[in-house]
Amino acid sequence: MGDIRGMEPCHHQQVKRHAQLRHQPRSTPLWVDDPDDWALVRQQPRPPLVCPEPGCQVELISSRSTSHVTIGQPTVEVAALRVLSTNG
Repeated sequence: MGDIRGMEPCHHQQVKRHAQLRHQPRSTPLWVDDPDDWALVRQQPRPPLVCPEPGCQVELISSRSTSHVTIGQPTVEVAALRVLSTNG
């Protein structure tokens, strides 16, 4: 495969469920719903993450938010990977 620098980022949503470690581009993508993967992306200092789509080097950052599904229901924590920037 050729040089990926300067390629357009993939056309994805601002929130993703998978990420790739920047320094391990051929490793299995990390998934936010896997407890071991989530622990890895949330460690301090945070590892650099990128979009796992081939040729896309958009930076991602892990985030966790809380939401109420319905009034009276328990709070639900939502884990996600958000686009940090579109600079490759």
